[in-house]
Amino acid sequence: MFSQNYAVSEIPEELKKDANYVVRNNSSEYIIKAENNIELKKKIIISILSKAGEGGSYVYIPYDKYSKISDVKI
Repeated sequence: MFSQNYAVSEIPEELKKDANYVVRNNSSEYIIKAENNIELKKKIIISILSKAGEGGSYVYIPYDKYSKISDVKI
């Protein structure tokens, strides 16, 4: 795994202009372990730039009786 630089100073000014938050990374990886067993790894990195951008930091993890949630890091 490579080191990532998520310093706000590295965000281009044209992306920060009038922005409340910036999504730095939004990736999904699906791993099929068996016909009825699929693992989803989701990674989202957000830089909050203002008080109004705090809404971008809410975490929502949908699930149902067939889902299992584990290893959540915030």
